[in-house]
Amino acid sequence: MKKTIILTLITLFTVIQIKAQNIVNEFWETDGQVNASVKINNKLYIGGDFSYVGPTTGSLVAYRNSTGAGISLPFNLSGKVNDIVKDNSGNIYIAGLFSINGNPAQSIVKITPNFLLDASFQFNFNNEISDLAINGTNLYVLGLFSTVNSQLRLSFASINLTTNQLSSFAPNPDGQALSLAVANGNLYVGGLFSIISGAGRNSFAVYNASNVLQSLNIPIRGSVKTIIVKDSLLFLGGTFDSIGGIYRKNVGSLNVNTSQVRNWKAHTLGTVNDMDINNNSLYLGGNFSQVGTSIRNNMASVHILTGIVETFDPGLDAAISNVKVNNGTIYVGGDFNFVGSDNRKYYAAISTSGISNLGTPLVNAKVEATYFVGDTVIVGGTFSSFGGRSVYNLAAFDYNTGSAVAWPISIDGTVTVLKQIGSKLLVGGDFYSVNQLFRRSLAIVDTVNGTPTSFDVECDGSINDVILAGTNLIIGGNFSNFGTSARNNLAMVNLGGTGVLQSWNPNLNGQVRRLLLNQTQLYAIGDFTQVGSTVKKRMASFELSNNFNLRNWSVVADSTIHVAIAVGSKIIVGGNFLNINGVSRSSIASLDTATAATGTLQIPLVGNVLALKEDNGLLYVGGDITTNTNKGFTCFTIFNAQEINFPVKVKIGSVNKIWPVDNRLVLSGSFTLSNSSGKSNFALVNLSVSSPTVQASAVSFSQVGAVSFRIHFNKGNGDKQLVLIKQGNAVDTIPVNGLSYIANSLFGSGDNIGGKYVVYNGVDTTVLITGLNTGSNYHVAVFTYNGFSSNTNYLNTNPARGNITTVVGYNPPTAAASNIIFSDVRVSQMVVKWTKGNGTKRYLVGHEAVAVSRIPSDSTQYLGRSDFGSGTDLGTSNFIVYDGVGDSVLVTNLKGGTTYYFSVFEYNGNGQFSRVLKTGSPVGNQQMLTVASEPTGGSSAVTFANTTVNSTQVNWLSGNGTSRVVVVREGSAVVSLPVDGDTYFTDNNFNGNSSYLSPNERIVYVGAGNQFTVSGLKASTTYHFALIEFNGSGYTSNYQSANFVRGNVTTKSTTILPLVATKNILFTKVSRDSIQCKWTKGDGQKRLVVIRKFQPVTSYPIQRAIYTGSSVYGMGDSLSDGSFILSYQNNDSITISNLQPNTKYYIAVFESNSSVPGPVYLSDSFAMAFITTQISVGFTKIMGENNLKIYPNPLSGEKLYIELKKPLTGNEIITITDIAGKIVYRNETGKNLIGEQHFQLDLGQFQKGQYLIQLMESDFIYSTTLLIN
Repeated sequence: MKKTIILTLITLFTVIQIKAQNIVNEFWETDGQVNASVKINNKLYIGGDFSYVGPTTGSLVAYRNSTGAGISLPFNLSGKVNDIVKDNSGNIYIAGLFSINGNPAQSIVKITPNFLLDASFQFNFNNEISDLAINGTNLYVLGLFSTVNSQLRLSFASINLTTNQLSSFAPNPDGQALSLAVANGNLYVGGLFSIISGAGRNSFAVYNASNVLQSLNIPIRGSVKTIIVKDSLLFLGGTFDSIGGIYRKNVGSLNVNTSQVRNWKAHTLGTVNDMDINNNSLYLGGNFSQVGTSIRNNMASVHILTGIVETFDPGLDAAISNVKVNNGTIYVGGDFNFVGSDNRKYYAAISTSGISNLGTPLVNAKVEATYFVGDTVIVGGTFSSFGGRSVYNLAAFDYNTGSAVAWPISIDGTVTVLKQIGSKLLVGGDFYSVNQLFRRSLAIVDTVNGTPTSFDVECDGSINDVILAGTNLIIGGNFSNFGTSARNNLAMVNLGGTGVLQSWNPNLNGQVRRLLLNQTQLYAIGDFTQVGSTVKKRMASFELSNNFNLRNWSVVADSTIHVAIAVGSKIIVGGNFLNINGVSRSSIASLDTATAATGTLQIPLVGNVLALKEDNGLLYVGGDITTNTNKGFTCFTIFNAQEINFPVKVKIGSVNKIWPVDNRLVLSGSFTLSNSSGKSNFALVNLSVSSPTVQASAVSFSQVGAVSFRIHFNKGNGDKQLVLIKQGNAVDTIPVNGLSYIANSLFGSGDNIGGKYVVYNGVDTTVLITGLNTGSNYHVAVFTYNGFSSNTNYLNTNPARGNITTVVGYNPPTAAASNIIFSDVRVSQMVVKWTKGNGTKRYLVGHEAVAVSRIPSDSTQYLGRSDFGSGTDLGTSNFIVYDGVGDSVLVTNLKGGTTYYFSVFEYNGNGQFSRVLKTGSPVGNQQMLTVASEPTGGSSAVTFANTTVNSTQVNWLSGNGTSRVVVVREGSAVVSLPVDGDTYFTDNNFNGNSSYLSPNERIVYVGAGNQFTVSGLKASTTYHFALIEFNGSGYTSNYQSANFVRGNVTTKSTTILPLVATKNILFTKVSRDSIQCKWTKGDGQKRLVVIRKFQPVTSYPIQRAIYTGSSVYGMGDSLSDGSFILSYQNNDSITISNLQPNTKYYIAVFESNSSVPGPVYLSDSFAMAFITTQISVGFTKIMGENNLKIYPNPLSGEKLYIELKKPLTGNEIITITDIAGKIVYRNETGKNLIGEQHFQLDLGQFQKGQYLIQLMESDFIYSTTLLIN
């Protein structure tokens, strides 16, 4: 019986459902894989690995903020929404890359205040839009595009909202523009570029309301992703490390009145993606873990005046991409799963105290944009479902409405199998409990209250598939035991009671992934190589009527088999193989059920097949697959392996499971469909449909030419429309139900139905027909229909009709183009622009060195190519460089210094019917820039003078270039060179407004002189210079490429070294394991005391290095000669412990002064003396872990275990000393441990750090170090 497709969706969030192909739109979808489905008592149960179910809404929704109620939108938008803005008239602009009502993708759309599409707002961007801003009557657009309406616009364009036309504003940055903000009449632009509107601007630029680039030039090293302005304060966020040469990490602020970088520091450890302001709080969202010195995960607030990190700390677990404040609540979108401890995926509303609002709608994927219009919230992103509910792994849908029903079920893992057992539901997978009752991977549950029955097979692993065999259940998976009985990967239980294990034990040595029962033959598919002791790789078969014995049926595949279905006497298998049983088969093969011989079926696809389903002679295929026309999912006829135009298409991803429910297909996997709402991961498809009831109507014609015309019509209420055309007479043939026709808009190329040609078969309401004869009459009939392939059902009564006669020919245009102008002229490229005439198209003809001398001919098809010399040559090198409807083109492949001549010719028609206006064509010419010659003599004799703590004067003898640049690098030699044709700027400040050659190298001089002073340097730091000659300027610059002069200079120190060294080291007490010494201080603020065993101290402290010392020998920092730091303080004596007896030790003392970069040490003069510790009389000191072992080390718990080489005598003393030499633990072991070699200490009260452990007993000292974490 034929059934109609259900059209309406009644839920919290609704849109008008367009009948897109045969998808049942009212069924909710999930945010993850669905593995199984079964229908019981008018409910559809689904199981898988998901945490959300919700209605299919598309990627743009609206709801009431006060109530959460959804607002019905009169269209479906599916894809990606990146930004939303509103103009002063209340019109809303949506940007991204998306499809509306299933139509071809577009990047921007205009919606009226009452949410109607404005069809007059049409702009063709060749890639997605990422950001929008409105300044007056201009709508500014950023994105990944390079053309708008076929005109060159590199990532940045402007639309005049008064005229609805693309503005001539074309800044064409040399990198990506990423962010916009409007304030004080100015437009602020951020991104990752170095040139914009032909001027040098590093990642930040400002335009006034007339689109004039302003003089403000504050270079930013890195990318600016977000900008926001409040009053005179401008904030920038992104991935950068300096603003105007001043260190600012990823976030910073300017004063727009003074154009100065503010002393406002809130550095982040990670990227800032978006910002918004509420009162005096700046809210940051991004991918960071710290702001200032405060730990903040991905979101924080900072005071806009002080830069102090505020207490706001919601603690999101992943990156934020969108931040919007409304009425004191912060709305965020991103990749997160949690806000604090609250489970909030992708979208959340957070109070200023950092608490999430659990009343906000749930969503199945990322939110990229949020906009508020009064109480209305408009939300866009990459999601396809909004306003659903949290449901984990197992859900129930009402089969009539498609929406989820309340069902008290809780399951703590993945579901892979669902089967009806009487009125109950059998659930299998990889889980541990159902409704808090232990059930490992298999349970039978009540379909009303979710309560598990007593059935419990006590499986110890996961279950992948089950088959019902009478009163028994055959189970395949990855397990080794049922209760106390061994069962490896394949088992059988009785369905009665608790699930008694049956004696059948095939014992497979690898997991079973799928099971198939074909009459009395059971097939197992998986990762095994043996069944019992019999070799069976990847697939095996058992005969149920013969005691489940293993059949003599073997398959040899060169890679994985994932799925199998039975079709007649064949088993069709799918997987990732290229050869099966020695026969070449790509991913799909048929096998004989008796012999396993490979059949003749050859399906033309490549990839990994994960799902198969046969229905009515059609084979449905899903997986990571590719055919000539589809990816992820497709359909073939089995009898001849022909791919059919199945109406359901996968946009991205793959269908991984296919199974039938009634006369529908259930598709699940990880995918987005190409329907009008972008259904994701789970969908039902009707395989049987009724005849439409409303026929197509109102045929009309436009663009009538000599060989073409455009047909318009109103749709009927069928899924698609079929258009037939006949020349000379009315269409008198009707399409046949059950047949699908191939259309082609080139007349005579589509299917021929009794002399009538099929010119269109699809969902649109217009089609351009070509290939017609001039002056001929054509009759049109439009039929509406439902279905696909063998399931088509046409409404054949009263088709929409019309007829039209093509024109005899075209006339040439009457108004020529005019006003050729040239811009962005460089050495090898320039932009040529003109004012259009009244032709439908135009040719731009170019000639090198002399004027254009050829005119395009009528009735001729030319190839226009903007790379000069590649288009059609009209003769004598007059090349067609453009053929189209636009008014400008970037011409490339030009020669430097050469003059090029151009002329524009308007024309109408195409091909043999083209008619060119051959008079009045404008002409223009432009000479290209010439690259200057490279200098042959470099600068020389570089010297430095007047060097201070932060500047130096550089002097040199100039080479033979007209100018020169000076490149500086801190700490090491210059390695980056300027690029020919690039322009560099500088203010002679290493940390100022100077061009970067790399993150560490900057241009500090550009000019023709031989002396300058560079500032902005660090004290006591070595800077390396390279002086590079060049000729030319701007695009003609040619820089010296080798043999340039280099030099380096070290700036003065801000701290004076001590002048008087330590002297008179005296040893006041010496024992076998310690010494005391004192000295006479020098004039330093502090002194560094160093000790070395056996030899003098020969390694000096590194200037500005900070050392940690310890009076316990061996526990302080070390120098390169193996000596150890004892202390760094203002002292004149020290006691040193942990020494060895009868050993010589050298003590050195270095005077030191403090400085901001770090301490400086007097190493030219210092005191050093040596002493030998006393001889050990009657005892031996034993060091190291060979004699005293401790574990664990490092210690992270409380108990430390000690092992000795010899038993205790009861007279030992244990001491623990910290890094400062203080004994923090002392204990006599007592007589109770006599004879013991193992014991433990409780060190739970100790702080983190390094310690010395010693065990002393008359003649012995055992010693080792311990690290506590």
